[in-house]
Amino acid sequence: MRYFTVLLALITTIGLLSCEKTEDKNPPVAIFAIVPATGPFTEVFTFNSHDSHDVNNPGENLKARWDFDGDGTFDTEYSLNKGIEHQYDAAAHYNVILEVINSEGWTDLEVHTLIVYADSVPPTASFYAEPDSSSVNTIFYFNAGASTDPYTSVEDMFFRWDWQNDGTWDTPFSSDSAIYYKYDVPGEYRVLVEVKNSFTLTDTTSRKIIVYDM
Repeated sequence: MRYFTVLLALITTIGLLSCEKTEDKNPPVAIFAIVPATGPFTEVFTFNSHDSHDVNNPGENLKARWDFDGDGTFDTEYSLNKGIEHQYDAAAHYNVILEVINSEGWTDLEVHTLIVYADSVPPTASFYAEPDSSSVNTIFYFNAGASTDPYTSVEDMFFRWDWQNDGTWDTPFSSDSAIYYKYDVPGEYRVLVEVKNSFTLTDTTSRKIIVYDM
């Protein structure tokens, strides 16, 4: 019986040590924020990992390193500094990676996508009409798909139309670059389109349409 009691105590002790060992190997948790959340490439962004933590180590003992463009190569060495600044030299979508490491060598990664855009670069609006001259009751076709932007695809742009160029938009912004419209009264009209990119910068252009009687 004594042998059994000693054996049971030994097994219990080993189990406790094993649990303690497992707990000691909990990885840290990487958390970071970017300020501002988006901006032009002229912006100096601040990356803050102060909220990263570890159950067995004080957060201030965690070291951090950064990959600012998500290319798989870290741009900084491990450091106890929780805040760092970085400026980009081109507009793009960047996957920013933070890796934190604790005193036991366990690591964790966190990834955020940062949109860096060109500073004050609006799209270029362009459209055509088919036909550009016809009788009343003709259904005109307008297509602004030739509008361009260096950092926003035409699929991600928005368009709205003013059929008489009277200062009142006749349609709300829509992702459809093509639209149909029918004039019921003959006259000479100037059609206006406004194009908005994903950064809310806009451009407008107009074209003359002639509608004559039947």
